[in-house]
Amino acid sequence: MVSEKKNSSALFNSIGSRIIVIVISIFFIASLSFAYYQYYIQHEYIRFSYNKLSDSIARMVFSGILSGSINTEKELRDFLSRLSNIEESLALIVFDSNKKVIASTEKGLSGKSSEDLKGIIEEEIDEEVSEVLNGFRPIKRSYFRRGEYETVMPFESPALGKGVIYALIDFRPVMKRLKATLVKQVFTLSLIFALCSLAIYLLIRRHVLLPMAAFLKAVEDVTRGVYRELKLDVSLMEFLTLKRGFNRMLGALRKREEVIKEKNEQLSTLYWVSETFLNETSIERALEKVLLLMVATGGIKKKGLIFLQKGGRPELAAKVGFEDDEVHRRCTRRIFNCICSRALKEGTSIFMDSEAEEHFDCLEIERHYHLIMPIMTRMRTYGVICLYLYEPPSEELRVLLNHISEKTAVAIERYNLYERLNETSKKLTSVNEEMRSLLNAVSHDLRNPLVSIEGYADMLKEDLSGELKIEQIEFLKGIKRNVEYISEIARALLKLSRIEKRVISLEDINIREFIDGLCSDILAKGQDVEINVSGPELTIRSDRTLLWHIFSNLINNSIKYAKDGESAIIEIDWMKEGNGLMFTLRDNGIGIDREQLDSVFLPFHRATSMSEGTGLGLSIVKKCVEMLGGKVWLDSVKGQGTIVYFELPLQEE
Repeated sequence: MVSEKKNSSALFNSIGSRIIVIVISIFFIASLSFAYYQYYIQHEYIRFSYNKLSDSIARMVFSGILSGSINTEKELRDFLSRLSNIEESLALIVFDSNKKVIASTEKGLSGKSSEDLKGIIEEEIDEEVSEVLNGFRPIKRSYFRRGEYETVMPFESPALGKGVIYALIDFRPVMKRLKATLVKQVFTLSLIFALCSLAIYLLIRRHVLLPMAAFLKAVEDVTRGVYRELKLDVSLMEFLTLKRGFNRMLGALRKREEVIKEKNEQLSTLYWVSETFLNETSIERALEKVLLLMVATGGIKKKGLIFLQKGGRPELAAKVGFEDDEVHRRCTRRIFNCICSRALKEGTSIFMDSEAEEHFDCLEIERHYHLIMPIMTRMRTYGVICLYLYEPPSEELRVLLNHISEKTAVAIERYNLYERLNETSKKLTSVNEEMRSLLNAVSHDLRNPLVSIEGYADMLKEDLSGELKIEQIEFLKGIKRNVEYISEIARALLKLSRIEKRVISLEDINIREFIDGLCSDILAKGQDVEINVSGPELTIRSDRTLLWHIFSNLINNSIKYAKDGESAIIEIDWMKEGNGLMFTLRDNGIGIDREQLDSVFLPFHRATSMSEGTGLGLSIVKKCVEMLGGKVWLDSVKGQGTIVYFELPLQEE
């Protein structure tokens, strides 16, 4: 809180100080500009005036000498003395033809030569006097940096003879006085400007900064969730409008936040209800928890019941705040006429005052209200929720309770589906076990009769070899061939049954060594096949037996369904893809019709192009791959061979 006040104060001081600095800077710059302008104008005027003055005084002396008004040196000195009273910064010297001073406004110079005056009056005075006497023409020079103007003018008169009038005027003292005056003016103006700035700042602070700081503080409060009305003691219409608009916005925000808070509470309640139904395995415990939540809501009398419809009548499923005998006495006494049964039958919510009930007078109970809501979906009504209330519920409470009732109906439906699914799963498991036992028994029991049939056929062929016709010999061969086919089916069924019962045993397997060993065993049997194995050196954790069934069935299928007159060529490859290992087995066999690719993994299914086989090889492959957590699929073009893909996850230690 202290930090926030400091921040607001810092912001306020920052704005105020900036305004003061800006205003004072503007006034100061304006005053400096005015002073500089005045100084420049006065300086130029004085410079021009003194330049003219220097020339005018020299000409005045020159005119007096030529006109005969000044005939003696004494008259000349008197005349110069009067001129010195006019302008104190004027130095006027009259030299004769020998460059000797005959009259001067400066004391103590009479009789001195122009050379003696070097460094006293001006460094170049001797050269300038000589230049004028020799050339007999005037000189005008300005020394602006030194603040001096110089006029040197020759003269010649019968009384005084030839000579030089030297006039030097220095306007630096005047400029010093001007600067001092301007400094006083600038100081006075600055003081006036400072006082004006302070007055303006106080006005701005009163009518702008303080309201702005209050507004910023109110905005900070809003960001923290504190809704406090904006109070401004100002008369500016703009701030009054801002105040009214801000307070209206504040009121709308309060209402909106209350609505959002209420909605959040409702969403939190509904989320808790959903979590309860998801996590509880028992519908009775879930209903009791949800009912506890509902009766804890404001306005409810800490009492509630949930009835579920079973056998056409409501049965108690959960209760809060009731004893068993109390529920029986109040609710089951008129089971088919009570309001719970009516709500269940009509499928609508019912709100009722307890005084309106038929049995109110005969029961020692205080007055209350009933809110009965059906637990129903679009398809079915499962039961009702009965709540006891102190007062009629608000519209928001009824909406929330209706949502809970709807979620309860969905949860009951899900529980029922789960129970039916569980029962179906148990039945399927039992049927599968019976089928496995039957397959095992059939495949096992068929072996002995088949061996006997095959033996009898061989004995008939040997004993009656000379008496049998060719047609009869073919019949015996057909018997033996079909016996072998049935035996192969029995062996495949037995193998499939054992695979399904197998407990997976993981071990480290080097893929290349494993496949090379399997291929060597197949080639050792003299099979007409070429097997090319490529793939990186890789060790995986898997079940060796299941891998053997996968590869042996796929390789034997490729050999069995090779093209007539051609050797089978098989290419085996593997590579890592993400968290799995992808195997590819490609052959040059007769291929499979694309229409049958989706059904080749079904038991006893054989493609039309496959005249041999039991139809169980690919089923065994699919079963083994799925037991290892993988998937298998294939691609084939009739007459161009088949590509089998299967992916196995990389098992961790």
